[in-house]
Amino acid sequence: MGSCTPETPDPTPDTRSASDWQPPPSFQAGVQALSAWLDATKDPEAKPDSEVFRALEASSKQVNAQRRTGRERILEDVALQRIPSAPARAGLDTLGWADGALYHAWRLAESLRIASGN
Repeated sequence: MGSCTPETPDPTPDTRSASDWQPPPSFQAGVQALSAWLDATKDPEAKPDSEVFRALEASSKQVNAQRRTGRERILEDVALQRIPSAPARAGLDTLGWADGALYHAWRLAESLRIASGN
């Protein structure tokens, strides 16, 4: 891309597509936390380590924070015409979906933990 000031849109066309969007690093931590919880629940008699639940909570909160900051950055990039709307929309959708999915997974795991008496 060419160089320009924030007031002047970059005249170089941006050819990025929705598939070029990269998720924030917290997504991987969320995947690992969910995987650990699923592995821990394979044996109904086993008591999952409390660290699994803390990791789910921490990952959910981290993805939520990155969704908020990522959303602001994406919207700013669109407003300044640094990225086209298709990858921006894909990024916003993915951030929102991941935030909601991980939050609900964390709350479900916590509810099941409490219901089991652990």
